[in-house]
Amino acid sequence: MLVLVILVILGVVVSALGVKERWVISATCPKCLQEAGITMVKIAGIPVFKRTTYSQHVRASPGWSGRMASVPDDIHPRIYAEIFGKKCNHELKRGGFGATSSGFFLGQVCRDGAFFESRLYQPRIEAITALYYAFKNVPNESLARMTYARIDSALPMNNEKRLQEVHQIQEMRGAGSISDQEIKEFFPAAFPMYHAIEEIKASTVRLSNVASEEEWVTLLHDLDGRLEMHAPTE
Repeated sequence: MLVLVILVILGVVVSALGVKERWVISATCPKCLQEAGITMVKIAGIPVFKRTTYSQHVRASPGWSGRMASVPDDIHPRIYAEIFGKKCNHELKRGGFGATSSGFFLGQVCRDGAFFESRLYQPRIEAITALYYAFKNVPNESLARMTYARIDSALPMNNEKRLQEVHQIQEMRGAGSISDQEIKEFFPAAFPMYHAIEEIKASTVRLSNVASEEEWVTLLHDLDGRLEMHAPTE
């Protein structure tokens, strides 16, 4: 009986002091552009509920200005399956969020923001968007797969440590505070990836506007030449 009373008292205390959090998170799969909404509830820091809802549409990438302000309905994650003949095994990366915390003493606190990983994968998302435009213009699976392979090599999934270094380099280059020689010195492992990403980014608008197989082949040839210039040496 005493044990039961103690458990009840502990339950009341936890209910009073425990903070309830409700998170609503937007997420994108940088492999295929599938978007999703994640709803998660935590009580006293312990997850008690999580639901992922996949969107039927794809929105324009923040900062994307290659073709138009919004992505048309036919630029859809299912294009991944059209290119590869199979569905994507999604790897969602978190973007913006809204969170509400409430508790007996805390009251209610609301906040919003964005996870840093959304910045890391933004160049890849924009490159895949451009590839989808190209494939809609010129539906050639072979060229699309070759292009995807180059994007995947320059902007790999699940290499956040190196991507963070690249992001740091980009911030410093934007401020004019670091040279190529200094990048090689301070970020030797990230230097080739940095230049590969810059070359992919520089090709996105041209890729999104390809109108023939010959034009697409020429673009890949030019891109390969520029990537080779910055390839790591043995």
